[in-house]
Amino acid sequence: MGGAKESMIGKHFLVHVGYAISEISEEESEETMRLLKIMAGLEEIDSLESESQ
Repeated sequence: MGGAKESMIGKHFLVHVGYAISEISEEESEETMRLLKIMAGLEEIDSLESESQ
């Protein structure tokens, strides 16, 4: 018997505050993660620059 959770395995979703807004492609998921990692790195750089001033 397959439930909702089993039907989501292997799929990618755009989530906001714990709610799945929409299903997205694997490519879009990978691109989003790549951009988030870049933004996280930029925030770290900004933090280091603020500390040195």
